[in-house]
Amino acid sequence: MTLKTVFVRFTVRKFRRHLGYNVGSEEGGPRYAVVVENDNARRSKVVVIVPLSTLESNQSKDNLHHSEVYLGKIIPGSDKKSYALPLHIRGISKMRIIKPRRDEHGVYKISPEKLTEIDDKIKILFTHKKPLVIE
Repeated sequence: MTLKTVFVRFTVRKFRRHLGYNVGSEEGGPRYAVVVENDNARRSKVVVIVPLSTLESNQSKDNLHHSEVYLGKIIPGSDKKSYALPLHIRGISKMRIIKPRRDEHGVYKISPEKLTEIDDKIKILFTHKKPLVIE
């Protein structure tokens, strides 16, 4: 899987990566993703990501699987609506990242609320615990 662009937590970079060859229903090929690590050192050789996908023109967020997180229009210059695939969370080599390779490749932001939705879905899917609600 190769990353097109990554939406990174905190520094919030959108990146494009290549996820390699897929088997069965695994996500593969170039696509956007969100980095879900809190603190990934620049010298680290791997990063944990959640791949993104886009809705077809005849689909709405009501068509999403309960494990997916609707994000809306987050890709600059595109009218496509995106969603995250937390079930496909994985670590990838940073060598798979296509963009950004350099600082001038641009930084794209994803809202803290959307990041929290992805985090909460990961907690539900992989820990059987509901997210903590702070009021």
